[in-house]
Amino acid sequence: MIQTLEKIQQAAQGLYMLSETDAPFEPVDLGQQSSEEFNRERLLSHLGKPMDSPVEEQELTYFLRNMTKVREGANAEKQEEIERFQQLQNELLKLTGVKVYRIGRTQIEAYVLGWTPEQHLAGLKTRQVET
Repeated sequence: MIQTLEKIQQAAQGLYMLSETDAPFEPVDLGQQSSEEFNRERLLSHLGKPMDSPVEEQELTYFLRNMTKVREGANAEKQEEIERFQQLQNELLKLTGVKVYRIGRTQIEAYVLGWTPEQHLAGLKTRQVET
């Protein structure tokens, strides 16, 4: 499990989630979780959030779409960043059942979570601001 999370953390190093604020990605390990019993309420409980918190689920590829899209005419630095986001996405897709859980409305905490081979629910968290 540690190796899985380390690879994800290494891929995310120096990358920022782009929104109205740029936020780093931080590793998250919510411990062993049964994927069959995992739901929105269990997530909010583990994170210490109110049960009435808004939660939006997204597919990982949709969540990272603006960072992984190849843009014609992008300079070398931007192209390198796009490739790094593509590598990060590939590492995260190695998790089983990976999804993005966006909690909140304007100040959003986004958790990219999936299961490691040891059945740990792990991944990354970041923040987004959307007004």
